[in-house]
Amino acid sequence: LIGNIVIFVPFGALIPLVFGGGWGRMLLLFVSAVVVLECSQFLLHRGSLDVDDLILNVLGSLLGFGILQIFRINHGKQTAMKRSQ
Repeated sequence: LIGNIVIFVPFGALIPLVFGGGWGRMLLLFVSAVVVLECSQFLLHRGSLDVDDLILNVLGSLLGFGILQIFRINHGKQTAMKRSQ
């Protein structure tokens, strides 16, 4: 369970950096990719189509997006502090 969350954290941070946009765009792109991945697992008999996996994967990407936003806020504060000195 934790693996499904942790492995998709980087995607939550990288999708906005590569494709731009906010959390809505990131979520749309990520969910689309995960649905394709889950369906291909089912069609190729290489896994099972599991809604729990989809939910945990999305949770991981949202966690990654949140970490990115925290980094951006902190980086912005540090940059502002350097400018004021």
